[in-house]
Amino acid sequence: MLAVTQSSTYRVIVDKNKQHFRIDRQHLRVATDMACEVGGDECGGRLPARILNLSIGGLKFSCGLQVVNSILPEDQRTPGQILDVEMDVSFELPQGDAPALPVRTRSKVVHSERLAQDEFHVGVQFMDLAETVTGPLESYINYLLEQDAT
Repeated sequence: MLAVTQSSTYRVIVDKNKQHFRIDRQHLRVATDMACEVGGDECGGRLPARILNLSIGGLKFSCGLQVVNSILPEDQRTPGQILDVEMDVSFELPQGDAPALPVRTRSKVVHSERLAQDEFHVGVQFMDLAETVTGPLESYINYLLEQDAT
């Protein structure tokens, strides 16, 4: 079902059957702070960023202007919803006493916002998260939820 909002200066079409990037999240996100790398060969390599929140379906990371300019095509650098931008996201998932689990997944950029001249938040949806990572990721999210409850 499509809903159309129109004014004299803009027209927005929203597909009510699709997940909205701020309202009807499919997966619970938990706050975290960990290093990650974003990008890939098409972006000139992997670039450093910080994961701000994490879910089984995606994450939000913080980065600077240089990273945003590398991962987003010039015509899509206006903050807001991004279309058809994919990149790799890599991070190490803590595993308690065990060694951290390396995670690398192809992700689709679904949102970006500018907070300051050199600070951006970018939301991505995982596209091909390995099954071997799903269980440990759920365990880590549950662990963070338990820590927040105490």
